[in-house]
Amino acid sequence: MAFRKLTTPSLKEVFVQEIENMILSGELKIGDQLPPERELVASTGVSLSVVTAGITELESCGFVEIRPRQGIFVSDYIHKGSIETLRALMRYKNGMLSGRELRSLIETRIALEQLMIRQVIECSSGEELRALSKYLDQMDAEEEPEKVVDAIMDFFHEMSTLSDNILLPLLYHSFRSAMSGMYMRFIEKNGLAPARDTTRQLYDYVLARDTEKAVEWVDIYLRRVIEGPSAIVEPVD
Repeated sequence: MAFRKLTTPSLKEVFVQEIENMILSGELKIGDQLPPERELVASTGVSLSVVTAGITELESCGFVEIRPRQGIFVSDYIHKGSIETLRALMRYKNGMLSGRELRSLIETRIALEQLMIRQVIECSSGEELRALSKYLDQMDAEEEPEKVVDAIMDFFHEMSTLSDNILLPLLYHSFRSAMSGMYMRFIEKNGLAPARDTTRQLYDYVLARDTEKAVEWVDIYLRRVIEGPSAIVEPVD
């Protein structure tokens, strides 16, 4: 039996995540000025080098803006953010997004998944498509929700690699924590069967190279997460 190597976050990582969480939670609002670095050192108990490196990383992720002779300000990360900002948002609260964030994720995922499905059907060989069944077999064999979700996520990530679009696997990896949290909430409310059945149905359409039905199914099953009796968010957020 193999065990993965355990690691401890560095002080810089802890500092960065703390500031990110304060911004994403609204405790620090866009336009707010952060204390000077030496005050941050005193209040957080870390060294000046950690704070300086952390602020530099937060700036590169689009969360803060350093204005010469003025100070450090929370940036408009929605309009000026990057893929790193997105990854931080996906990490926030271990992927347990709010209703508004979840709807945004679902709407984005519908567009990405429909693109992925079209390209997978067009670009992949029959052998490659049949090989995807191992993830669904694993999904059906598991009874622990976490392991079922892992198998589903592996299935979609592997499909993204077959799409011949080099950005899709990176986006799916960035979304993984949030999408896993979405599936866990859906399973908690609706049980394992709907999550398995919708994934299996999508695979059947892809294997049959029925692009029209596969694309339509993506819209149907993902909207169930945010609309109708199976939804995991309230109608008004």
